[in-house]
Amino acid sequence: MRNDNYIELNNPPGYGIGLPSRIVPEMLPEILHTENPVELQFADYGGRKGHWTSYSYRDTVELAFDTKHFDSPLIGKLHKHDYFEIVLNTGAHFEMQIEGSLYELQHEDVCLLNRATRHAEHFQGKENLVYIVLSETYVRKHLLEKYFSDSCSIKLRNFFDRGLRESYSSNMNYVLSRRKRTDASVVEIIQEIKDEFSYKRPGYKLVIDGLLLRFLHIITDEELYCAEYIDLGADNGFALAQSAKAILDKTKCKMTLKELSAKLDYNEAYISRVFKQHYGYSISKYNQQICLEQAEFLLRSTQKSIQQICTAVGYQNRTAFYKLFYKKHHCSLLEYRQRSE
Repeated sequence: MRNDNYIELNNPPGYGIGLPSRIVPEMLPEILHTENPVELQFADYGGRKGHWTSYSYRDTVELAFDTKHFDSPLIGKLHKHDYFEIVLNTGAHFEMQIEGSLYELQHEDVCLLNRATRHAEHFQGKENLVYIVLSETYVRKHLLEKYFSDSCSIKLRNFFDRGLRESYSSNMNYVLSRRKRTDASVVEIIQEIKDEFSYKRPGYKLVIDGLLLRFLHIITDEELYCAEYIDLGADNGFALAQSAKAILDKTKCKMTLKELSAKLDYNEAYISRVFKQHYGYSISKYNQQICLEQAEFLLRSTQKSIQQICTAVGYQNRTAFYKLFYKKHHCSLLEYRQRSE
């Protein structure tokens, strides 16, 4: 790794932890590990640079990082936490993987993740995210025992209650809330929570409790948000097969099983098995069909050369693609174009 890939600490995290001013990304999970009951995190990513700021009962912590010499943009791997996490997209749109499913979060869409729900953020451009981190103790002692008994929806209360009762490895359900009305903004609530953490005025912890409850009420209000409760006790293999198909459909070019496995962070053999089980095709066979359909479209609708079209669908070996195309159409690519004119 190059020395100029770094994460820079603008403010120390406190608790007497001694850290260098610049650290390599592998150290990041240790730095972010806290035992705060509630934590509000702002993550801003633009290209190869980004900032991460944490507000909580401790002093504010800021991190800046630069990954300009990495081979690819910052793409998260599937991971899980020992706390509940709420992800709010405050940018235009954002792609996120949750277990075997891919989701496109639009502006102010929200995802509430249980403790062991594996997820990965896909940072592809200018991203603006807000994370609300809730510890197990906070959910148990503050939300469930004090506030959720009467004031919150049954579904949401059951979501948290189940997440605390079941074994850690079983807590893979989540809530996906999509905003329905433009006047349902939760950004002002986030700003209020940030201010309370920043100034720490007398009674600020109680104020934050109330603001969090208001936030949760809004994102589960049927008139304001469409909240979908997903239980992965169901067939998660189908969700994974759907995600694999969505990637192939979106990419529209040749992709190996190894490349697909890396994108989804799942075992190659498992992906291959569930895809064949649910769609009746092998991944390679389905990928070939997608490439052929894209080539057909380009032949009919563009003036790209045959070589450019082969490259566009990911086939560097043109002879192999010629044979594949001929097997389906019993004619060459050029003949297909002439027939389509």
